[in-house]
Amino acid sequence: MEAGTHMGAMRPWHWIVVLLVVLLRRFKLVGRSRRDAGRLFDDERDARALARAADAAAERGDWDAAVVERFRAIIRSLDERGLIEDYPGMTAREATALASGALKTLGEELTRAAALFDAVRYGEVVSTEEQDAWMRDLAQRVDTARIDRTGAAEAHSAGTGRRA
Repeated sequence: MEAGTHMGAMRPWHWIVVLLVVLLRRFKLVGRSRRDAGRLFDDERDARALARAADAAAERGDWDAAVVERFRAIIRSLDERGLIEDYPGMTAREATALASGALKTLGEELTRAAALFDAVRYGEVVSTEEQDAWMRDLAQRVDTARIDRTGAAEAHSAGTGRRA
């Protein structure tokens, strides 16, 4: 009987406070994980290291990791070349909006690549070997794009084959 009396001693508003604290902590954690999932970079690897990670993922048939790492390599390479400026918390869509300004001829494909990156990262799409091959081809065209004197870039017509 004393155990019931002890529990009954807690006033109804105490339960409301406890419930509010639990709910607020839950929403804060969910909000943080969604916000972090949209981030483009979680580390400081350079473009070559990201491309190697994508290649390794492709070799083991992990197409999701291959697509994600290859997209990151594309954006990091643009940052390293000074075509865009990467910043903490940059999203894939923000990166491609900046990149599309520098690589006008590849803007539409970069936007598609960002959408694929987001879909894979959010678990909406399970990536395929074909999507990795497409992303690999895009990465090569971005790598061979040259900047003209006005600051716009043109995709170099030579060397659009896929890398092994």
